[in-house]
Parts: sequence; structure tokens; C-alpha cells
Amino acid sequence: MDSVDDSKPIMPASLDRDVSILAERFLGEDVDLVKRAYRLAATGHYGQFRKSGDLYITHPVAVATQVADLGLDASTVAAALCHDLIEDCGVTKEDLARELGQDVAELVDGVTKVDRVRFDTADAAKAATMRKLLVGVAKDVRVLCIKLCDRVHNIETITALPPDKAHRIAVETLELYAPLAHRLGMGALHRRLEDAAFRAAYPERYREIDRLLTQRAPLREITLQKFIARVCQQLDSAGISPLSVSGRTKSHWSIYQKLVTSSRLPDDIYDMVGARILMEDVQSCYGALGVVHSTWPPVHGRLKDYIAAPTVNLYQSLHTTVRNEAGRLIEVQLRTPEMHERAERGIAAHWGYKERQLDQQPDRDGNEPSWLSRLIEWNQTTLDAEEFLARIREELATPEVACFTPKGKMITLPADSSPLDFAYAVHSEIGNHCIGVRLNGELKALATSLRNGDTVEIITSAEGHPTDRWLSLVRTPKASQRIRKALADERRATDREHGESQLALVLRDAGIGERPSQLGVLGNVATSFGYDTADSLYEAIGSRQIDAGQVTRRVLSYIRGAPPTATAEALAASIGRARATIPKHPKIVVTGMEGVLVRLAGCCQPLPGDPIIGFVTRGRGVTVHAEQCRSVACLNHEQLVEVSWWEQGGLASTDLKVEAFDRPGLLGEVAQALATSGTSIISSASAVGEDRVARQRFSILASGSNQVAAALQAVRSIPGVYMATRLCDRLEAAE
Repeated sequence: MDSVDDSKPIMPASLDRDVSILAERFLGEDVDLVKRAYRLAATGHYGQFRKSGDLYITHPVAVATQVADLGLDASTVAAALCHDLIEDCGVTKEDLARELGQDVAELVDGVTKVDRVRFDTADAAKAATMRKLLVGVAKDVRVLCIKLCDRVHNIETITALPPDKAHRIAVETLELYAPLAHRLGMGALHRRLEDAAFRAAYPERYREIDRLLTQRAPLREITLQKFIARVCQQLDSAGISPLSVSGRTKSHWSIYQKLVTSSRLPDDIYDMVGARILMEDVQSCYGALGVVHSTWPPVHGRLKDYIAAPTVNLYQSLHTTVRNEAGRLIEVQLRTPEMHERAERGIAAHWGYKERQLDQQPDRDGNEPSWLSRLIEWNQTTLDAEEFLARIREELATPEVACFTPKGKMITLPADSSPLDFAYAVHSEIGNHCIGVRLNGELKALATSLRNGDTVEIITSAEGHPTDRWLSLVRTPKASQRIRKALADERRATDREHGESQLALVLRDAGIGERPSQLGVLGNVATSFGYDTADSLYEAIGSRQIDAGQVTRRVLSYIRGAPPTATAEALAASIGRARATIPKHPKIVVTGMEGVLVRLAGCCQPLPGDPIIGFVTRGRGVTVHAEQCRSVACLNHEQLVEVSWWEQGGLASTDLKVEAFDRPGLLGEVAQALATSGTSIISSASAVGEDRVARQRFSILASGSNQVAAALQAVRSIPGVYMATRLCDRLEAAE
């Protein structure tokens, strides 16, 4: 890149003064770093303008100012000044490292969006950018601080964009970036993001709330001032001196959320006022709370002690709601100045970067997953862009609780998590061998929901193991996945043992006394059926995917030197295990007829293993129905023929119907259950009605009715699923 010419006046003097003031916040060499970053950014953005017509350099200066206001270091401020250079100005990461140092270059690279030209859809580009951001955050959380400040300035100046684009960016801000600010405890940025995004995404709703708030402002102000005067008087009488008592403005978005979720009347919400009392120390906070409650009656259930039990983002405060003399509700917060600073600045207030003391940084041992480590884990394992973004939105929309091990180590989990979620968060083996739990020293059931501040002691035993019931108790994807894996491993071992025993019995009846494992041809037999190993063949026999008699006949063919000559096509399953040597379509044997065209009836969709019957149709060969198909009663019995499944089987398609009480992640769990059973999903559709019932349909490929039955049983075991069946309109009875 070209060197910076310090003698060239490329920016207005007012901006230079702003950056000089910004640089003066730092000492020594840090001042020079900020000034050099500004000159580099000013040169790179020279001649560029924003959609509003402003010089582009005003944007990075505004972002850097916000970063400095958060109290972050000079390297972060320098990175904020240069955060768009790689993306918009052709500057490389190596250029930045040479000019400003590797630390600044890494921060800028972490914030830089992925080039959208490389992707087919906007979702794919958005997912790729979010993945890149999470990779940067995993190394250094300052990346996210810069990104949030960047989004604040962009969303507050979004009016210059076309309405449809502004709406899309605003919704993305509400779903992703505002919750991220909340998770980092950055209350000031969080409120600014929500209100500005609300105004851009839903302007009519925003204007109506603003109109009603403005209309009621005089009454609220009178109520608040009377309350503040009375609080000061009562605290003074009690000998307690507050540092300050002030009114607390509720944001438009928070009021809108209360309208959507609260059972209170709209007028009560619009008229609600808030007050904040700052006290010198924690003891004074509790003393002031007593004075407030002795003066006005508290509302039952509205006292929250976040001082004794801080939230997962280290927020601390006392919250209560009281009713004044006129019967109006007043929300009161009591905290110290240090608590207030943490509430406003969040992670930047309690993290000194040079000491790398970051309470919310994920545990690098992988034993203590926080919201951030879960996002990073999904970033590494989730491939589909839409699913990845959906998981992030779901995670950020779910409240968290902070629980502790007996040694005081904090584990953060989604609200309503169970002790099993906690056990698997600590370690998979602790989860797999859990037999009980003590919460705060008392024995509790594994179904108990964890609460903020609980101390959790997991009781383990070598004999302990997961059960199907555990799946209905856990809340976190990690626990669910580990339980399913343990159950699948256990079932496979049982199926393998049972299958080998069953095959040994059938072989003995056929005159072969050796154990299956002693047969040299068994590997070839397994391959001919599409299985990689003899163990896989045993599992298939034990799980009834294939009959031991079929395997025995194949074994005899190989022993007699006449292996089957039929070749089979490979079908790579889109989900689940690929079968390498099975026919692509099931084969039907028609008694007394050869070379005849055979097709499966669409009304009942028979599968290998179903009892079937054939019907001769003019010009269309033989149509095969399931015996219980209602259409059979209408057929001409003179045209019925005897048919049977060819023993080598094959794959056939069938449709499934699933109904369940809707919840986040349900569709993924159903798809995973189908995949685990070995079936392949051809297509799927899902819809949720006003009754919050999810209605899902799947077209799948399966090797037979036994495999479909196993798949349906796996789906029925998912919490909330109350119906799973084959969707065959003409069958007399559902599966």
C-alpha cells in the first residue's frame, strides 16, 4: 500500500481535532498509535462518502469514539479506526501489521466481513461472516466489542438506506447483535441497538408507542418526582445517604416487549415509571431496600436480588416493584456506582485486557461451555447456513442461569436446564454415569429445574448409564447429543450380540456348527449385503433390518462355491450411513411370470417386509399393494397374482407424518432421529399453526418396514412428539 503523506490535508480540521482529543485519552506511545491509525484510515477512505452524503471517515471515527468510551485500550481504538480498510479500501492484513502492529491487524481481520460474491445467497454470506466473527471472538473478545460499536453507529444512521434493506439490517440487529450486547452486559449499547433497530424495522409501531409515551409524559414526570422526593426524605430520616436518586427511562423496545408478553393492560405499561438509587456500598443497598419496602407496599414476586446472585453477564443490582399512594407501579433499582458502571459498560468495565482477566471467556478445556463457547462449538460443527443462524438466534433468545460446582466453578446453562445438563457440561463421562444430584446440599430429582446461583453436586456410579427418559429431561443440545450417542452405542452393542447369537442358531440348524466369527466367508457375505464389517451385519440382524435366514442362505452359497451373481448399485444416503452394495429399488418376484413390468402402488407405498399382493393392470404390468390396503377390496380378484419380495431387498420410498408441540430445535431433532435409524431423507416440509403444533412431513428411503418402524419409534421418543406414523392414505391402520 502507499505510505501516508502527513503533509497532505485530506480531512476537515474538525475531524483532526476530534481524533486528537481521542488520542489524548491514552499515554506514551499509545497516543502515536491512535494518530497513525487515524491517518491510515483517512488516507484509505479519502474520496469515499456514506449514503447520507457524509465523509466516510466520520463512521470509523464515531466507532472509535464509542470504543474509547467503553474504556478499551489504544490497540482496540486503532482497530476501530481502521476496521473497514481491508473490506473497502484494498488494504491487506499484512499492510496493517506493518503499519500498526500484529495486534491491531488481527482485530481488524476479525471484524472484516467475508466477501459476499463468493456465496449464492444472502443467508450463506451472513452465516460465513458470523462464523468468521466467532473465530475472531474465540481468540479475542475485543473483536465483538468493535463489531457492536460499528453496528450501533450504522443502525443509528440507517435512514439513508432503502426501506427494505434498512428493515433487513434492523431485524438482524434485533435478533443477533442486540442480544450479543446483552450477553456481554453492555447495557448502554444494548438499549441503543434495540431502540434504533426497532425504529427502523417497525416504524409504525415505534411511532405509536412514542406518541403514547409522549402523551403520558407529564403525568409520569409528576409521579416520578414525587416518588424521588419521598425516597430522599425517608432515607434521610433513616440515616442513610444515597449518592443519587434518579428517574430511569424505559426504552421503546422494552415497552413493546412488555405489550407483547405481559398480561397487564397497555395503560399500566405506558404509565409505569422507574427509579434508580445509587448507594455507597452493598450494605447500604439492602438498608435502602428496607426503607423503600417499609414506605410503599412491594408487589409480590417482583423482588430480585442480583447482588447475592449475579446474572451470567455479571450484572448486579437489587430490583423491586412497589405501589405508590395512587396505586401506580414503580420499578426501583438499587446498586453501587461500580455495579452501575458494569451494567452500562459490561465486559469492558470488569476486564483489563493487558492482564487478560476475562470472566466470560470460554473455558479452553471445553469443560465449561458458556453461551459463547456453545456458539463457537456450533460454528465448528454446523454446516448449513440457515441452521447455523437459527441456532445462534435460538441461543441468544434463551435466558441463562449461572450454577456452581461444589468447588465454586461457574457453569452457565439455558434457563430450565436440569442437573443432567449440568453434568454433561462438566464432562461427558460424569453425565453418562450420573445417578443422582444434590442441589444446595439437598438430594433432588434429576427432573428438577436449576435456578440461578444453585450449587450442584453430581453423584456418579460406575453402574450408572443413560436411559431413554433422560432425553425428556435435558435442555442443552450437548447433553441431548451425548445421551443419544451413549444410547446408540449401547443399542448397537446389544444388537450386535443378539444378532451374532441369532445367526449362530440359524447356521446350526442349517448344519454349520462353527461360530459366525470363525467363518472365513462372512466378510464377503457382509459386503454383499452392503455392510462394511461382520459386526455391522450382526447389528443389522439384531435390529431386524435383515433376516438371519437370508444371511444363512448367502453363507451357504459362498461355501458351495456359487456366490450370487447379481450386482448391486451403490446408493449414497444423503443422511445417515451409506449402503455400498444394495439395489437402488426393491425387487419383486411375480410367481409364474418373468420379465413383467412391476411398480409399487402409490396409495399404500408398500415396503420390503410388508405383506403384499399383486394386481395385473392392462398395459402397466403388475401393481403391488400392501395386503391391508383398502384398495385391494375394490380390485378384480381374477386379476390378483402372488408376489413376494426378492431376498436381497433394496430401498423404497415412503412418507411419514409427525405432529408435536412446537419448540426450538424440534425439526433438527426429528431429522437426526431419522438419520440415526439409517433412513435417508428425500424431502421434508414443516408448518406451525396458531395452536403451536408443529406438523411435519418427510419422504424417506428405507430398506424395509422394520427399519421404518425403528425410525418411527426413535421419533416418538423425542420430547413433545405425540404422533409419528407412515402417511399412507389407503392403509387400514397407522403404524
